[in-house]
Amino acid sequence: MKLSFLIYLNLFLSIFLISCEKENINEEATAANVTELNYTARNSSFCKFNLNGVQANARIGLTCVIDLNGDNLKLPPNVELRYSGGSITNGTLTLDGGIIDSRLMNKNLTIKGDFMLRDNKFILHPSQWDFVEGRVSQASAKTNKETLQDLIDDAKSYGATRFEIDSFDAYFEIGDPTGRVVPENAAIKLPSNFTLKMTNNTHLRVQPNNYKKHTLLSITGGNDNVVIEGGNLYGDRDEHDYSSGGTHEWGHILQVKGTSNSTIKGVTFRNATGDGLNISGIYHYFDQRHIASQQILVKNNKFYNCRRINMSITSGNHITVENNTFVDGGIDTDKSKGAAPRCNFNIESFRRWENGVVGSTLKEYEKVSHVYVRNNTQKGRGRFLTHHGDGPIIYEGNNMESAISFQYANGVEIKNNTFKGSQASTANGNAITAGVANTTEHPLVFGNKVYGNQISGYMTGINVGGHDVKIYNNVISASNGMVIGDGRGDGLIKAVINNNTINADKYGIRARKLLKDVTIKDNIVNANSLPLYLVDINKNAGQENAKLIVTNNTLRGKLSNTTYPSKKSKIGNSNGIDFKLNKVNGGIEVVGSRNLLINTNTFSSQNMHGVRFLTTTTINSRITDNKFNLSSNFECIKKDVTLNSSVVMSNNSCN
Repeated sequence: MKLSFLIYLNLFLSIFLISCEKENINEEATAANVTELNYTARNSSFCKFNLNGVQANARIGLTCVIDLNGDNLKLPPNVELRYSGGSITNGTLTLDGGIIDSRLMNKNLTIKGDFMLRDNKFILHPSQWDFVEGRVSQASAKTNKETLQDLIDDAKSYGATRFEIDSFDAYFEIGDPTGRVVPENAAIKLPSNFTLKMTNNTHLRVQPNNYKKHTLLSITGGNDNVVIEGGNLYGDRDEHDYSSGGTHEWGHILQVKGTSNSTIKGVTFRNATGDGLNISGIYHYFDQRHIASQQILVKNNKFYNCRRINMSITSGNHITVENNTFVDGGIDTDKSKGAAPRCNFNIESFRRWENGVVGSTLKEYEKVSHVYVRNNTQKGRGRFLTHHGDGPIIYEGNNMESAISFQYANGVEIKNNTFKGSQASTANGNAITAGVANTTEHPLVFGNKVYGNQISGYMTGINVGGHDVKIYNNVISASNGMVIGDGRGDGLIKAVINNNTINADKYGIRARKLLKDVTIKDNIVNANSLPLYLVDINKNAGQENAKLIVTNNTLRGKLSNTTYPSKKSKIGNSNGIDFKLNKVNGGIEVVGSRNLLINTNTFSSQNMHGVRFLTTTTINSRITDNKFNLSSNFECIKKDVTLNSSVVMSNNSCN
């Protein structure tokens, strides 16, 4: 009887192992179908056999549940256990150099010995672990977080390089109520050389809290070569408790802090209390312990409605941000107000001049450089902003409904982007803000360029101020084409604005304040109101020698049917302007200015005077060598005010 049972058992195992070999062949043949392979339906039926007689080097595919009945089952060397819908439970499994599919693992199985995970990956089946999905208590959300972190850490210790999650919707209690643990260390942390792969069915959510700082996920501590792919990640902005006061602007979804060669791709970020994604470093930049975030790729992600910024970079280098979609960063919702600076994308390294004196010793707490923002789509509100940064910082090929701006930065290039203004942008907004007027002498603002952009549907196409910028080859259709030197501060120094085509409903180019070593040349400006409006230029003490050159431009009305109508331009209360070699379809009015040169221009019009002096006398100026083609009803040079003897007129041709 005993002998016959052993013969029967050997025959059964032989047949079973042969069938497993056949299953293995079929499984490898369908390996390309990842979803089918990874998420085979689970079978809850108990097996009618056990693994006590398994031989060394066997490969076994389990289609049912093996109950170890609390025992410790020790398998012979090099056994491979594969998942075909089954599991092993209620005991301890000890392997000797074997391989196990992670889908066989669960909360009721302890695994010991020397083993590897099949394909070096862990595939999460949430039902096998201590997760509670959906709305939960804080205690359950804390268990969810601890369980997921333990599984990630265990998977890494088993040699896994990939952690996969499919259908899963859960809240996670993250952050530290005491505030003693920094947010990135209280988050769900990912180890080095590791991929977290999620799907559209994966939803990881921040448990609503009152923490001023928190993070759902983090890559930190010098953990390099990390990939996060796919999935949906949610902050708690509309369920957050703000009652403790303060901005609560540091509640992030993902922090990348002190890592190299890492990738974030195909992830959807929504409703962070602070930022959807923040990239920064560990320790201050000036600290010898500083660990930079570098060689970071952010690609094919979607960002929605994060309360402060959809994505920010506060410290790091060699970061590429491409083919992402950014929507409504920093907007207000019905339940929470946005937080400054209300952006879709922001570069904002923190640095400080000694004793607050610009140009003294610079202390860089953070540093950003070598950032490439290209081929992204931005919708709704929320600009792309470089507040502080060092070049190269490149914005290229982006499709925008809001703005791209820079302030205290160098080496910024805004090139070949397409701007189509939204309703909000049309009402009150710039497509591009190239510097700010209070940085004319700032030593960190230089070498910036704006070129090749297509702009339509904004209140202002380009607003430019500050220091050392080139703006060229842009095509602008806006209410106001270009505004120069506006805003708080002195104006603009050392700039060339050339070869732009402007179609404006109001002003073509409007400028004011200090314009020193600024050249506006070779532009085509078509405007319904004033093609060129230069008022209050270089008028203040100390600006006597400042020079603005306006040369070789075409100034005319905006195309109507098949003609460009005549329109007047204006120079008022200004100093140090050379206006020469321009083709003016219309005229120019001059009010109370000094040190003007109006030379070698061509004025053509049937309905207005050529150069007209109004209201207040102009002094120390020359109007020479101009050609006027006007209707006989109008004067080439019209004087509505007595001119000072220092105004010289010569060699003008009047037809």
